[in-house]
Amino acid sequence: MQDLYVVTHPHAEHTAQDVVGGWHNSVLTPAGRRDAELIAKALKRRRTGTSRPNSWLAQRQAPAPDDNRLDHRGPVAGAETRREIASRIGECVRELMNELDHDHIVVTHGFAHTFAISAWLQLPVEAAGFATFATTPGAITHLRHDGYWRNRTLAQLADTSHLDRGTIA
Repeated sequence: MQDLYVVTHPHAEHTAQDVVGGWHNSVLTPAGRRDAELIAKALKRRRTGTSRPNSWLAQRQAPAPDDNRLDHRGPVAGAETRREIASRIGECVRELMNELDHDHIVVTHGFAHTFAISAWLQLPVEAAGFATFATTPGAITHLRHDGYWRNRTLAQLADTSHLDRGTIA
């Protein structure tokens, strides 16, 4: 079974200002933020039972052999290889790197985190076969581009100091 959910963008400032969306950054209005939370809850209820637990993947996982780490297909039919993921993410990061007039925020899964950093540092895709930059959920990694020397720096890896761990039940 496969489901496709198409969600229209909740109410944003550009809508309130009667401006065409998609041409500039626009934040959600308070009503839009409320609606986004309600949409997330509704989708979660609708999808209950359709996702798979991590244990399902763990039971099927087979480590990639050292001689084929980049092109190894994992246990999920049709899944991307590390090379395909690294190449796709690398394209995106290179596109962002060409826009030097402002900062960027990329939200990604932990697995893709390594590929975003590798592309930023301009490491060859082949390095993604063995490299990993460990992270945890909600962590912020800071990558800096020096505009004068044009060096790329991994300024901070997987910072979680902003997370208030004391309130987690």
